Amino acid sequence: MTSCTAVLHPPIGDKNHSIHYTGVDEDLRGKVRRAVVIAGSRARFHPFLQGDDAGWMMVEMWTDDPVHLAAGVAHFEKEVGLPITKR
Repeated sequence: MTSCTAVLHPPIGDKNHSIHYTGVDEDLRGKVRRAVVIAGSRARFHPFLQGDDAGWMMVEMWTDDPVHLAAGVAHFEKEVGLPITKR
């Protein structure tokens, strides 16, 4: 894996809480995509892939509940294998 980072961004504009991944290689891209699918629409943090470009990905989570948001962060940390810092 290359030098990848994951940062949780607070809501801004029309975007809710989102995890921004930078330094994305094909291995990480697959892990992030699988994590979204594994969570599915039943997860109370409602994740979806909002952006996917060369070296960058963004997963947005639609929840205002801090407990569900924390569950979403924990899910992506576990499934992707990368710690998520807060912005």
